Amino acid sequence: MKELSLKEIQGVGLDILKNVHEFCCNHDIKYSIFYGTLIGAVRHKGFIPWDDDIDIIMPRDDYNKFCKTYSSKDGYCLLKPKQNYLAFARLYDTKRTTSETWLPDAPIKGLGVSIDIFPVDKVSDEKSEFDKCLAKCSEMYLEQLRFRYSVDSISKLLRRKKPIRSIIKKILYHGKIDQILTKHEQLATMFNQMETNHWSQLTCPDPSKEYHLMEDFNDTVMLPFEDSEFCALKGYERVLTEMYGDYMQLPPVEKRKGSFGETTFFWK
Repeated sequence: MKELSLKEIQGVGLDILKNVHEFCCNHDIKYSIFYGTLIGAVRHKGFIPWDDDIDIIMPRDDYNKFCKTYSSKDGYCLLKPKQNYLAFARLYDTKRTTSETWLPDAPIKGLGVSIDIFPVDKVSDEKSEFDKCLAKCSEMYLEQLRFRYSVDSISKLLRRKKPIRSIIKKILYHGKIDQILTKHEQLATMFNQMETNHWSQLTCPDPSKEYHLMEDFNDTVMLPFEDSEFCALKGYERVLTEMYGDYMQLPPVEKRKGSFGETTFFWK
């Protein structure tokens, strides 16, 4: 199998994003490109040159609707929480690409390039109360990572640097992922039935960045990205500034790195 280059990974991810955009437009589902994908759209009119990742966010109701109704004739496979080992959804290419990874994110083989789809939820207007919720969600995310580290077979675990500790973790976390994900979702959604002025992304949380005003995601605008245009939350300038400071400034050369490198992609 031939390994994909950075440009090829970006190209497959872009095709998935186009598919999601078309589906969301046809089914009245709100979404926004986010994180590095949003920075790339604003700063580069496309991908950050060294990044292969695509992230989008959806308000929880739209996210639930998407997860319930999405279908594809193009070989894309949506894995929702409890179908994977994560508290958010991923949409995978299964027709053209496949992958190898040392950090399993699904119990299914043959999954290729993917994009991440995160729900966002209402959160408390009391920052101290939000911080407590964030801390609990962060611990739930770490529990998911610990589970994923324990997924490998006993034979693979025995080849690790600390095999006994790895096997103990496998025993401790066996069958626990549904319990972990259920608790995480309960924490993340606890304010959704209340009137609040803030939202956050709590399924893969970053303690330093995500506490935003509802008005910034009341509407979306179209931003150019590579050869297309995609939806972005209307208040993206304030949100990006809150998260990254001067996001138009390029980082130092030594920090221009892409994903964590846990996954290698191949053409089928």
